[in-house]
Amino acid sequence: MKVFYPVVFGFITVIFVSFFIGSLFPSIFMEYPYSATFYLLLCFAQIVHSIEEYFTQFWDHIGEAFLIPLIIKFRKTEPLTLDKSFFIAGNIALIGIMLLYFRPIENGASWAWFFGIVIAFVEIGNGILHCGTAISQRKYYSGSVSGVFTLIAGFLLLVSMVI
Repeated sequence: MKVFYPVVFGFITVIFVSFFIGSLFPSIFMEYPYSATFYLLLCFAQIVHSIEEYFTQFWDHIGEAFLIPLIIKFRKTEPLTLDKSFFIAGNIALIGIMLLYFRPIENGASWAWFFGIVIAFVEIGNGILHCGTAISQRKYYSGSVSGVFTLIAGFLLLVSMVI
């Protein structure tokens, strides 16, 4: 459960920074009609990804994830474990927050821009780690099929919000 506090702190920080940056620099947000579409696509990709992870019991396999065994060996810590209830609550919270930000992103709210960018990077990283684990192990890894979709949707959202 050591993971709990940094994750919650990270969520809260991103929300506050999003409001702060959007309030100070409202003109940096590039409003494109397809950004909202890509954001909604990313929300659905994350929902499918969470369902795949749930049915394949990702919380039991997180210690095998790409680079985590190296980090554990380097830091000489215990193998990483994740509680099932924390995993479920975390995914519901992530999806809920993502869906709550859809309307502000769709309406071009400048304070939602930073959140959309961060979520795009998080989902790109998530997809890379799941796919990287499957490739390095040369077998199916929990979340690797839908991880491809979160990777693609995250990239499309990032490009649509920045370029």
